[in-house]
Amino acid sequence: MLGRALEEIQASLLRGKFMDLDATTSADMLRIVMDTDRAVDLGGGLSLKRRRGAGYRRLELTGASKDSLPWLKYLGCFTEISQYQLRAFLPAEPED
Repeated sequence: MLGRALEEIQASLLRGKFMDLDATTSADMLRIVMDTDRAVDLGGGLSLKRRRGAGYRRLELTGASKDSLPWLKYLGCFTEISQYQLRAFLPAEPED
């Protein structure tokens, strides 16, 4: 197979083109994530997807490096180990 080497930002842009989302603002991205089962590409290899755990809706941030975890925690994210993997989440409101 033929392939082409892409830089990280180029790969992120290409991936975003294949994700058919009508999100132009951060509020639109949050609405799509919370109202559907689709992930939103945030760029730089990061994506956001809705998860459910312990009765709460959670926003999982995937693609974050271990080096960025202290910074993400400073911003309010929290981490959990699930199935031997460290996962990062953004806080979300509990379901009514």
